[in-house]
Amino acid sequence: MQFYNKTKCAVDILDQMARRYSTRAAARRWPVHVFYSILDLAAINAWIIYRGVTGEEMTRHDFLLQLNEELREVYKEKRESMVPKHNEEEQSQDKKKSMQTHQCQVGMCKRNKTTEKCEICFKYVCGKC
Repeated sequence: MQFYNKTKCAVDILDQMARRYSTRAAARRWPVHVFYSILDLAAINAWIIYRGVTGEEMTRHDFLLQLNEELREVYKEKRESMVPKHNEEEQSQDKKKSMQTHQCQVGMCKRNKTTEKCEICFKYVCGKC
């Protein structure tokens, strides 16, 4: 019992830090809440390790912003490499074709009419999907 009382302060501080800057969002499923908690704790641990390795006194807020930018750049580069390049003729033909309405090809809806195409798979997709 004495050991617990001595160490519970650290858990309280960790919970307080996780609540201050959190990734949590509204969700109805408990696995999603667990994932958000793990993500919060991973960000705190990464900040502590970063400070320990570099010796730099960076605030947690600044660290999270920097982490966000770096992860976003990796995702952006990966996504841009996946999208095939079209030449100008194909783009102008696509614009003419896109003015025609088509049924949603994703299939999550009741086949709504749409003129928009997915940038990755080039299937017609409505606003709901």
